[in-house]
Amino acid sequence: MANYSKTTWVDGSAPAITAAKLNNMETGIGESRWYGTTTNSGNNYSITLDPAASALYAGMRVTTKINATNTGAVTLNCNALGAKTCKMPNGDAIPSGKLVVDSVYSWVYNGTDFFLMGSDSTGDATDGDVLAGKKFSNAVGTGLTGTLALTGDAAVGDVLKSKTFYNTDAKTKGTGTLELTGSAAAGDVLTGKTFYNTNAKSKQTGTLADYTSADRATDSLTISGTTLKLSIPDTGKYSDSYSITHTDANRIAANIKKGVTFDGLTGTCVFEHSMQFIYYHYYLSYAEGTKTKSWTFSGVPRKIIIVENYDAGSYDFVRTNGDLLNLPYSGTPIPIHSDGTFIQLNSLTVIDNKLTAEFENIVSGSTSYIYFCAVVMYDA
Repeated sequence: MANYSKTTWVDGSAPAITAAKLNNMETGIGESRWYGTTTNSGNNYSITLDPAASALYAGMRVTTKINATNTGAVTLNCNALGAKTCKMPNGDAIPSGKLVVDSVYSWVYNGTDFFLMGSDSTGDATDGDVLAGKKFSNAVGTGLTGTLALTGDAAVGDVLKSKTFYNTDAKTKGTGTLELTGSAAAGDVLTGKTFYNTNAKSKQTGTLADYTSADRATDSLTISGTTLKLSIPDTGKYSDSYSITHTDANRIAANIKKGVTFDGLTGTCVFEHSMQFIYYHYYLSYAEGTKTKSWTFSGVPRKIIIVENYDAGSYDFVRTNGDLLNLPYSGTPIPIHSDGTFIQLNSLTVIDNKLTAEFENIVSGSTSYIYFCAVVMYDA
């Protein structure tokens, strides 16, 4: 106490009770009860003491009712004697939230700073750092309750092998058993797709081609017995609409035996023929113009060889060059007389199994014999 000095009293002896000594005692009693409600500007608090303090001194005690919760380091100014730093008992700054509105705190001045009395708890844990329902203390206060709740749902099979974890019980540590055992390489996975094989921390990207449209020609074709093998040109994924193709200009119906279907293509080629000899004799005038003659076979006529015709000079049959003609025929007219001056064959038409020949007398005013001999080959 700034104005207080101890008097040593002795029963029945001096010193005598005086007004000065009584005043000194009253002042000391008053100073020991210094109390008031603060005002503040931010974290800077002020208080007016009664009786008024004329000076701050070491050991001075002040009790304050806080008018606003602090949000940072604090100062206290008593009776405008100057703002002094307020500290925790251990010398740390007053933490945010330590001084709570309408709460009462006692301070002692050490000649430099005000120290908070009766609060020696320390620590920087907050309620979110402490398990839910558990009590703790920090620099702000004591008897605080934690709110931290573990809500994990991982099981040991969800966590990598040998790695430890907690789910809902902070006191029970689990050890993972999950082990990646993949053997895929980049070339086994579609391009642009990512994957992991044995290392969960190493993500890889596939390079396997993804063929989704357009056909691709095979680069190799082999035949084994009745099996035709087409090799796949490139490694990759082929969609259902994708085709591996092989083109052969000789794969046409005319090159496949008639009646035989090969990979969906039905042949029209006839490899076997029957043959029949035909003959025709007729006296044809120029005035009559053309004359037709038909023959019917048991199969479709395919080819013909004209083997003999009539020679006007010797009135005898002579052998021609024996050209093999495809039927039907509508090319250059063929002379029937060896000199080609009277009768000619204009055409040979085929309708179903019937062969029809058209003859013509081409010499004005004449009448000539048609002597026609041929061999016809038709489908067996």
